Amino acid sequence: MSSAQVGAVLRHIRKLALTPQDHELPDHQLLERFVLHQEESAFAALLQRHGPMVLSVCQSVLHNLHDAEDAFQAAFLLLAQKAGSIHRREAVSGWLYRVAYHLAVRAQADAARRRVLEKRAVTLLPMDPVLDLSLREVRALLFEEVEGLPEKLRAPLVLCGLEEKSLDETARLLGWARGAVKGRLQRARELLRTRFAATRL
Repeated sequence: MSSAQVGAVLRHIRKLALTPQDHELPDHQLLERFVLHQEESAFAALLQRHGPMVLSVCQSVLHNLHDAEDAFQAAFLLLAQKAGSIHRREAVSGWLYRVAYHLAVRAQADAARRRVLEKRAVTLLPMDPVLDLSLREVRALLFEEVEGLPEKLRAPLVLCGLEEKSLDETARLLGWARGAVKGRLQRARELLRTRFAATRL
């Protein structure tokens, strides 16, 4: 399927009328409805719920908006293709985060290779890379560390930290107890703090 066809499919899905029930169901139930019954409205609910986070990840890694949109579309196309093989269906957000990050990193590498071939130029490193970091590069480093977290820690961090959902809503979407979400969220943040502290040494 071409990128134009993918775009058309996603535009069609975005236009589907969603019921209030679609917005209330946890991720794993929406995914099961899509896998078992091919309900486009269930997929559309997942797209609306997690689309902003996926696009944010792609934009933070990629400097080109068109490339970011291509990676965004590819992430949801993969979700549609591999929905039946996602074993931990309660963690759709974490799965999407990881797929989006890897697609964006791959697209970034491809774009860099194209620039080298087109311009035949050598990019010189700045004298002080730390001082030269832009906000986008800092976010890219953060996303790289988040990607390295275990799935059970990444899922609540993506929902609470990147999608800005409350503890109660995150617990509902993941089908976990509120205390489990809070504990794993704290562990994820502690791990990130430790890793960032180590990079400054």
